[in-house]
Amino acid sequence: MLRLKAELLKEDDFNSIHQGSLKIMKEVGIEINHKRTRERLAEIGCNVVNNDRVKFPNNLVKEFIREMKILGQEKIKKLKTIKRPRLIPHATGQALFAHDLDSDEIRKAIKADLIQATRLVRLLPGVYLGHPSFIPQDVHPLVRDIHTLSIVARFHPNSREVEIFSEKTIVYFLEIAEVIRGDKEKVLKDPPFSYHAYGTSPFRFGDEGLKILWQLIDSGVQNGISVGHAMPVLGASTPITLASYLVALAAEGLIAAILNKAITGKTRFFLGGPCALDIKTFSSVQSSPEAALLNLASLELARYYGDPEPFYPYALSTDAKFPDVQAGLEKAYKVILALASGSREIVTGLGVLAQASAVSVPQILIDYDFCMMCNRMLEGIAITEDKLALDLILKKGLQADFIATEHTVTHYREEIFVPQCFDRRALSSWNLDRKGMLEHAKERVRELLAPEPEEFLTEKQIKEIKKIVKKAEAQLT
Repeated sequence: MLRLKAELLKEDDFNSIHQGSLKIMKEVGIEINHKRTRERLAEIGCNVVNNDRVKFPNNLVKEFIREMKILGQEKIKKLKTIKRPRLIPHATGQALFAHDLDSDEIRKAIKADLIQATRLVRLLPGVYLGHPSFIPQDVHPLVRDIHTLSIVARFHPNSREVEIFSEKTIVYFLEIAEVIRGDKEKVLKDPPFSYHAYGTSPFRFGDEGLKILWQLIDSGVQNGISVGHAMPVLGASTPITLASYLVALAAEGLIAAILNKAITGKTRFFLGGPCALDIKTFSSVQSSPEAALLNLASLELARYYGDPEPFYPYALSTDAKFPDVQAGLEKAYKVILALASGSREIVTGLGVLAQASAVSVPQILIDYDFCMMCNRMLEGIAITEDKLALDLILKKGLQADFIATEHTVTHYREEIFVPQCFDRRALSSWNLDRKGMLEHAKERVRELLAPEPEEFLTEKQIKEIKKIVKKAEAQLT
C-alpha cells in the first residue's frame, strides 16, 4: 500500500485559529433576519442583539464541539466495519453551461446534457452521484429543479442530491418523491431529493434559504436537509492573509454547524469550502495554490473538530473553461494533494469546469480515468509468494515470453490499470491517427451511451411524474 502524508497545521496553529474563532462568534456573531431561526437560537442559549444579530457564547460552542467529537467516535466504529474503496470520486456540478460533445462549444446546458451525464455516471463503477451535473436551461427558470429531479430519478437509482431551488417547488418535489418512493412515510425518512441552506459570507444568513428549510421540516422531512457549509472568499469576504481566512472560516463553519443542530436537531461535522480572490482578475478561484492550501487546512480543521475522515472540497474543480492542459494540471495537483492529506472522497467533481459553472461529459470520463489511476497507485505493490513468481522466472530463464503464461492471465487485471482515455500507443501508431485524449474520451462516451438507456422508474411512474411536471409548469410559469 502506498503511504502518503501531508500536514499543514501544527497544534499551536489549531489553538490560535480556534481561540480567534471563539472570539468572533462571541463578539461579532451572525446576522439573521429570519425570526423563527433567531428564536430557536435563543432557546439553545445564544444571545440575540438588536433583533437581527445572534452571538454564540463560548460554553455553547464548546458543548457543540464535544458533540461533534462524540459523532466522530461513532464514525470511527462504522469505518472499521466497512471495507471502503481507496478513493470515491463524486459527480457533481449543477452547471448552467455544457461543453458540447460534437462542436466543442461551451453553451447553455439542456435536458439532453443532463440525461447524458447521468447515464454516463451510472455506468462508471465506484462513482457517487452528488449534485446533478447540469441544471437544464431549456426549461422555465421556475421549474428547472423539478425537471432535474424527474430526469435524474429516471436514469439513476440515486437522486438524493437533487436540490430544491425555491419555496414554490416544494409541493411538487414532495408529489414526485411519493411517486418515486411509493409511500409518503418513505419520502419523509428517505427523500429522493435534498436541500441545504447556505449563508452569505461574512457572517450573514438570509431569509429565503431558511424559509425553505423550515418548510421542509414542517412537512415532516427528516433527512437530506441541512444548513450548508461555509464558503468565504479569501481577500473578498475575509482579509487577504491565509491565517485570517482560517479564523473566519472556523467561525463561520462552526456557526453553520450549530445552526444545523438548532434547526434540524442533528449534529453534523464542521465543513468548509474555501475560495480565493485572484488579484489580477478580481474573480473567485478554486485552483490557485492559496485556495488549495486553504482547502487542505479546512480538511485539517474538520479533523481537529472531530471528523475522522473528512473530504477535501473542490479537488476535481478547475478554473479552466475547457478540457485543456490547465484543467488537467489543476485537477491533478489538487487530487494528489487531497490523497496525500488522507482524504478519500473526491468532491466537486467529475467533469467540472470553470468552478462548476460548466461541465464536460467527456471530461467526466477523463477525470474518472485519473481517479482510477490514483486508486491503482494507492494499492501499491503486493508482495506474496504467488506474485513474486520466482518459480516462473527460474523456469523461463532467458525466455522473454511471460505475456503468454497462465500467471499473466491470472493476474493482469488486478496488477495493470487499463485506461479508457489515456493514449499509450507508440509514436509510430499515433502518427497514423493523431487523436488526443479528448477525442478518445468523446469516442468512448459515444460507445458507452450508444445502447438503450437503463431506466429506474416504471412506465407508470414516468407518466405520473410527467403529469406533475406539466402541472407545475402550468401553475408556476
